[in-house]
Amino acid sequence: MRLKSMLAAGLCAALFHTGPAFAAEDSVTAAKALLQAMRYDEIIAQTMQQMEATMQQQMEQQLWQNLPNCAETPDCKSKVGTFLQQMMKTQQAYFHSPETRKLMNEVQVQALSKNFSVAEIREMSAFYQTPTGSKMLRLMPKITAEIGPVLMKDIGQRLMPELKQQMDEFARRNDVR
Repeated sequence: MRLKSMLAAGLCAALFHTGPAFAAEDSVTAAKALLQAMRYDEIIAQTMQQMEATMQQQMEQQLWQNLPNCAETPDCKSKVGTFLQQMMKTQQAYFHSPETRKLMNEVQVQALSKNFSVAEIREMSAFYQTPTGSKMLRLMPKITAEIGPVLMKDIGQRLMPELKQQMDEFARRNDVR
């Protein structure tokens, strides 16, 4: 009888210690199922395309701002064009790499399982399987594409001049050129 009590106590202790691991694993499993319901791979692909286009615009704009007289010289303009193409290839390789996609997926699973309960993750999964949830997923890249350029324009008009002024002031005060 004493042996049975000790075995039962040991089993309970083992289950108690592994309980959080089972719960964590369950939330990871639920998060992975949610990402499948959301067609997360498609969302990543669309998001990456938008990020590429935005970054390309930003890099090109920044490069021409840093080289204002270059556009007037055909040789310089050609070299910058070639350099921009090289940068775009590097950027595309990053965004299209399996490692980047895997990282985004893993980080998303971790964030979901850390910030939501299993029940909440399952509720979200159920929502995304409804017609409204499906429509939201289908339209989210379009909505994001509408927001992105407006925000980037505002950043260029309001934030960048202020940051440039601060950098210029810092350089002037610290005699940095």
